[in-house]
Amino acid sequence: MKVAGSAKKEINFYRALQGKHPNLLEIYNIYTSKNNVYIVMEYCRDGDLRGILKKKRRISEDEAIKVLKATISGLAFLQENKIMHRDIKPGNIIYDKGVYKICDYGLSKVIDPNTVSTMTACGTSVYMPPEILRKDYRYAPNVDTFAAGVMVYECLYGNRPWDRALSKFRRDPGFN
Repeated sequence: MKVAGSAKKEINFYRALQGKHPNLLEIYNIYTSKNNVYIVMEYCRDGDLRGILKKKRRISEDEAIKVLKATISGLAFLQENKIMHRDIKPGNIIYDKGVYKICDYGLSKVIDPNTVSTMTACGTSVYMPPEILRKDYRYAPNVDTFAAGVMVYECLYGNRPWDRALSKFRRDPGFN
């Protein structure tokens, strides 16, 4: 089976990062059939951070610090390897046996310092810096750090800092 471009890109990211950092989800193998691609990944029985927040609404400061440390550690490793995740959010942070791990590289991009054009805005809007939404900002790895900060805010307060403001922001005539 021929693998579609975005799926192939994500698979390549997983392969390149396989087993290299404790805060990145592990992929073990990839199988293809005539019509499907099967990715065998590390099993994380405790689910994702989104599920934890849905159940508890918020987590303790100590637990939020664990989330932040794991996320920043994983992001630092990605950045060292010239990769921007571009979709850090609770649904892309997996939890298992006391360890938080980044997953889902579908929107990730290799960082090219020679690129001068603005990259296409992508990701989950409530975790993006406002400049990205206004399209007057060039993507840089700090968008992942910003998203991690919004995510930790959500962990501590049970909501995102932009929830109300974002709906108003989207009605702004300068937004497009």
